[in-house]
Amino acid sequence: MDKRRHRKTHTLAQFLRRYFLTTALGVLALLGSAVLLFLLGLQAGWYTRLNHNEKQAQELIGKIQRQDFFDPAEVGDGLDYVLFSHEQLADTSLSPDSALTDFSLYTGSYTGKIGTQTWFRTDLRAEVVILLFRYEIRPALPALAALIPNLQGPLIGALGLSLFLYLLTTANHYGRKLVQALNTLEESATQIASGNLDFEIQDTAFTEFNQALNSVDTMRSALKDSQIQQWDMQNQREIQITVLAHDLKTPLAKIQTDAELLQKEARQQGIVWKPSIAMSVSFVRLYFSCSRQRAARIRRNSPASPLSTRWSGAA
Repeated sequence: MDKRRHRKTHTLAQFLRRYFLTTALGVLALLGSAVLLFLLGLQAGWYTRLNHNEKQAQELIGKIQRQDFFDPAEVGDGLDYVLFSHEQLADTSLSPDSALTDFSLYTGSYTGKIGTQTWFRTDLRAEVVILLFRYEIRPALPALAALIPNLQGPLIGALGLSLFLYLLTTANHYGRKLVQALNTLEESATQIASGNLDFEIQDTAFTEFNQALNSVDTMRSALKDSQIQQWDMQNQREIQITVLAHDLKTPLAKIQTDAELLQKEARQQGIVWKPSIAMSVSFVRLYFSCSRQRAARIRRNSPASPLSTRWSGAA
């Protein structure tokens, strides 16, 4: 068997463990980096905290209670209000036909939640003020906040995209190694199927694939040795036929000449002649001629390969 180049390998189980460990560590690193960047952004004042609207609502409720007066102009960005007078809608920053303008939603408590909206309630003399807000991250710049009022979606989307790209890159990297190993095995089988047995099989990075390639290499070497032996036997047979035909050429020619002389004398003496000797000589010559033609035809129809070149040189 030909010598093959070996390199450090690992099993498929080790390969899968390394893949999952790399993936898990990468995901944790991305999540940690996202949290760190988020905290740095908060410290730098790029965007508000998640409970920023809640603090605004609490501060405004306290101010309304101290002043015993509600001024809609004091309602900041991220807050909505509903003002009831004698349990009837008096003013709101929402659409007047909104379901949130129903007074019955805010009775029995001074805080609650409706869908994604959280509300605080404070009572004045004849009025009830409701402040509504969402827990959201808003850009600190008003111009940017007008375009993107809630940063939670874009931030989560950016993190999800980063995770997707990382997982895709990692899967592509490790998958390419598997594909290379499969291609090596497929290429070896294709070479053998096409009749080329004089090639070197390279090792892969996987122990299981190398075991399969070792079996393929053993089969390749056995087929190669068998084909070389077959060519050697064919060569020896052709040589023997050629030598035998050359050695019998002169005796056969003399036998044929003597047979022709005997046939001529027999005709002169009126003896009936049976040309069995001449026919036997012709049959022998025909046999050797057909054998040489058959050997030449076998060699001519055999597939051209490095083995045939090697055999011809050795011959």
